[in-house]
Amino acid sequence: MAAGIASGLAPGVLRAQDLGSPTIAPATFDAFLDSLLPGFEGVPSASELGVGAELRAEIEPGSLTERLIAAGTGFLDSVGPARFADLPPAARDEIVDWLAQADYNEIPGRFYHVTRLLAVGYYFIHPEALAGLPLEPAPQPLGYPPPWGTA
Repeated sequence: MAAGIASGLAPGVLRAQDLGSPTIAPATFDAFLDSLLPGFEGVPSASELGVGAELRAEIEPGSLTERLIAAGTGFLDSVGPARFADLPPAARDEIVDWLAQADYNEIPGRFYHVTRLLAVGYYFIHPEALAGLPLEPAPQPLGYPPPWGTA
């Protein structure tokens, strides 16, 4: 790992008792989601599609998921010299890379994996997320061409 911001992170930085009832920091959450699902030529980022707002609206208040994401966004804001959303993209990417490798049974790793799973699902329900990608349209409702099925 590079000797940057993430080099000072260690396992166990958050514990179960750290899952109090803080709120999710929207700007931090959106910046994190954009690190996971950045926009590029012809494809909008997660925040441009409103994925963070959709997720926050669907998460049950007071649930473990809300508490996990709130703890995760609080963690993200605490590790750098500035709030996560205000860090340069390279610093954000370094922190996200560290989270991706963190132990799933620790809060940073769990935050990364749970949020990534939710975000990908919400992101790809938007047709705009696929518009700039060189994908052939799905054959449904006509079915798959032979030899797998009949059209």
